[in-house]
Amino acid sequence: CLERSRLYDPGAAAPVVERIRRYLNDLNAFRDDAHISAWRSYELAGYEWETLGHVHGAYVFGEPAVTAVALAEKLGGFRGYDAAAYQAALDKLTARGWLTVTDGQYAATAEGEQMRAAAEEETDRLYFAPWALTGAELADLSALLTAVRDGLQLPAQEAETA
Repeated sequence: CLERSRLYDPGAAAPVVERIRRYLNDLNAFRDDAHISAWRSYELAGYEWETLGHVHGAYVFGEPAVTAVALAEKLGGFRGYDAAAYQAALDKLTARGWLTVTDGQYAATAEGEQMRAAAEEETDRLYFAPWALTGAELADLSALLTAVRDGLQLPAQEAETA
């Protein structure tokens, strides 16, 4: 995801706001890469993994979607999958013991919740690893950020006294 995100770099001549926006999008793309790496070992397609998340209702936007039709309505428009594809995903996840179905409504099992939580923990580990700092590095970073903050306040204080 990050490699693709970098294709949209506006370049050094672009306004600062555009570059900041792109860098924030790059961070999001890097997190997506970390997330894909975290769940890829479960041998599921992306939409199948996303199905587990949306049935469970944790780590996703909006309310849980607990039927194939609800999943297609919530996600199909921008993911490109229909209710039949989501039903196949629900069936696969149920066969693995990660979902149960009662009266046509799916719910995550304890095992399904554990798999999802483990992948989220691994996502965070992979995502934050480049920024893992020692105590001394954190102290240096804090001092530098404090200096930046103080430098940003100075012009405002000067304007008040003028």
